[in-house]
Amino acid sequence: MNLRRKTLFILGLTLIVAIVVILSLSYTVLIGSYSSFEEKNTNASVIDVQKAITYEISLIEKSCGDWSRWDETYQFVLDGNPEFVHRNLNPDTVNNLGIDLFLFVNQSRGLVYATEYNHSTKKNSPMSDADIQSILSTDLLFMQDQPVSSSSGILSLSELPVMIVSQPVLKSTYEGPSVGYLIFGKKIDQDEILKLSEITSLNLTLISTHPFSHQISNQVGPVNGPTSFSDKPEIVVQRTGPDTIIGYTTITDLAGNDSFIIQVTGNRDLYNQGLATIGSFIVIVVFISLLFIVIALLSIDYLVMKPLAVLIDRTRSRESFFSDDEDPLLRSGDELSELAKALTPVFDHIARSEEELRES
Repeated sequence: MNLRRKTLFILGLTLIVAIVVILSLSYTVLIGSYSSFEEKNTNASVIDVQKAITYEISLIEKSCGDWSRWDETYQFVLDGNPEFVHRNLNPDTVNNLGIDLFLFVNQSRGLVYATEYNHSTKKNSPMSDADIQSILSTDLLFMQDQPVSSSSGILSLSELPVMIVSQPVLKSTYEGPSVGYLIFGKKIDQDEILKLSEITSLNLTLISTHPFSHQISNQVGPVNGPTSFSDKPEIVVQRTGPDTIIGYTTITDLAGNDSFIIQVTGNRDLYNQGLATIGSFIVIVVFISLLFIVIALLSIDYLVMKPLAVLIDRTRSRESFFSDDEDPLLRSGDELSELAKALTPVFDHIARSEEELRES
């Protein structure tokens, strides 16, 4: 293989390898960036659901505050007058409040009155003893350190998890001492899940913690994010296919139990769009790189290798380089031209010597 072919081969191979390395690194970095952004976006979606639940609890706190700091409620906790229930806790009033559970508890945690609104029958019904006991045994609902304060969170009851709020019962003037506690609860049922989905514009599902344990055994990895309800602020992101990504987090209730799992299902449009962008980028880079390789090889061949080949041929034939001032080798003005000029006197001298030898 001559020098011309070696040069073109080595240069071309070097450029191709460099392009492949650049494309590989670019793909790795870009795909990693899109994947990381996708996880962060899913993480943010789960946190948005947590914030929506916190907001719903804040609305319950507001309603509970209006009722707990009211003279009629104060008197009802003291005497349990059924007229209060008849006037203020009829089904229409309860339905308008958007509250599912009402518990009036005295200072010693004795139950004064409890009722539950049934959305199917549109009527109030007694709460189950098990649910009442679960609420009364939750110490965090009765640990307010200030007269005007609130305890809130999630509590798992017999049927569904409940957003629950407890506040001390005071007079309308906010004066104490507190005579007991008013507890409002709102079930996290399908209607509430649909509402949360509409608020966040997310595909939201709540699932039980028990079957969930094996569902995430092959998780992609944890992403840390804050939660208002749990000491385990772990969000798990799982890719379930080329078009679907799911974020999970566990909600721990006031009793310290894993109440339920928030599952947010999203599409991978951003990631797939990123893949399409990377594909277009690779095509453009390959096209430009190939064009650069062709131009570089042709330029080197035209400016260096061809003149060098001509110089070698003339050297072999001992042809004078100054036979014509318009000779391309002389007009280029580069190093090869200077070499041609330097060799011309040598070959002129050799030519004269050969002619003298022939004449003698």
